Amino acid sequence: MILIIGGTSEGRQLAQYLSERGYKIVISVTTPLGAQRLKHLPVETVIERFSEISLLKFLRSRRITAVVDASHPFAEEISRLASRVCEASQVTYIRIDRPPLKLPKHSLIQEVTTWEGAAEAACRLAGTVFLTVGVKPLVRLSEAGLMKEKRVIARVLPEEDSIKTCKQLGINEIVAFTGVASEELNKALFRQFDAGIIMTKDSGESGGTTLKIKAALALNLPVVIVSRPKTISENQTTTFKDVIALIEGGEDYEGNNYIRSR
Repeated sequence: MILIIGGTSEGRQLAQYLSERGYKIVISVTTPLGAQRLKHLPVETVIERFSEISLLKFLRSRRITAVVDASHPFAEEISRLASRVCEASQVTYIRIDRPPLKLPKHSLIQEVTTWEGAAEAACRLAGTVFLTVGVKPLVRLSEAGLMKEKRVIARVLPEEDSIKTCKQLGINEIVAFTGVASEELNKALFRQFDAGIIMTKDSGESGGTTLKIKAALALNLPVVIVSRPKTISENQTTTFKDVIALIEGGEDYEGNNYIRSR
């Protein structure tokens, strides 16, 4: 059986791609919303925030022969954890990445490498900061002083924990919905909240980042974008076909070629 660490559009698409080719799939997500998006697929879904111990137990109990990490490009913690546990368990680890953005050269676009740098860059600019970075970076942005210096609007998923985190950090102006917003919807939101600065991250085309940038530039708004962290894995690819090739080169717990035990 193959474990896909999912929750992304790539994870869902990959689960369907592999199941259609006869592979037994279990896909892990961290929220009920993530599981809801998988209801139409003929795959097993588990809602789990893995620790090293729980992931190790899961791999052994379910006799997982390969882990395909299709988590978000910014989900560094689970990627490092999965890679480490797979290496210790002699389970094939494969990382599938969405291609990074090719940012246009524009005076309104400022690329930074850290959340602290993003907070500093935003604080040097005038106006309300519209955050389209998800909920996980909010604590680091707050610790860097962004919420003290600026009026902040946060777009997050419509989940209880996300809303709770925003309020704990003093963010009471919240846009909560799921899915990729069109350029027109982004523009409407930026206008509605009188945004002066747009902060986003390189989530790739499928994450809707290009549409956010186009909307901001159309309104002549500066964009602070956090570049994605560097991930280096021996088994790293951007294509589903390569995922299968890497799976077929793996072995199961008895050392048999995986293709015979899928």
